[in-house]
Amino acid sequence: MSDSMTTMLGIGSLLSIESATKTFQPQNFRLGHVPGWERTFSLAAPMCVPRGGNLATGEIACLAARPIACAKRRAAAPPMAVSVFELDAEETAKYYGREYGYNFTQVEYVEADGTVKTGQIPALTTEKAWLAAHPEMKERLAAIKKEWPEVFYHWEAPDAAPEGLPLLLPPRYYLKICRTGAEELGCADSYLDTTFLYDGRSVREYLADAPDVEEETRAVCKARS
Repeated sequence: MSDSMTTMLGIGSLLSIESATKTFQPQNFRLGHVPGWERTFSLAAPMCVPRGGNLATGEIACLAARPIACAKRRAAAPPMAVSVFELDAEETAKYYGREYGYNFTQVEYVEADGTVKTGQIPALTTEKAWLAAHPEMKERLAAIKKEWPEVFYHWEAPDAAPEGLPLLLPPRYYLKICRTGAEELGCADSYLDTTFLYDGRSVREYLADAPDVEEETRAVCKARS
């Protein structure tokens, strides 16, 4: 691989090659696994609102990755399935500029043939830590927070949400994209069992508790030529 290429690991909508190719020009799109990590719907995203999110129901959460904190649970957890792909330097810079709120972290992942390599994963971070790393984004983030104050209640103090605000949940349109991508990539079970909501339930458990959401977000896979 060229030194100018960066290996990225997709965890949510970027499990879908269709979604990835609408975003940038990924090369060598494939399946990989990251031991010791999990997905969490703990990042509130204002862009979810105009796309089909719902502030009234709290359905404004996007995904981020995080290391499994509990050593016992980490040892027993299955590896998190991800998409793996390469981006050139220009595409990588655009990706970083668009994806605010993430700490792109270099982690080890396992290729389909068992080879262990490293790639960058969009990891969960705090507002303070993110702004320390990206001070040039301070004014942009302040403007977004002013427009969508409800969206950011959890970022620094998730247990101190103002009374009356709903539990943070994944938007149904986004969950459907993720489920479809996972199904097409061959990692549907991994997605359901290594992805967690803000309240600690796995996506599989959430869908079992909410059959209407399960039905509405069921994967719709397209036939590949």
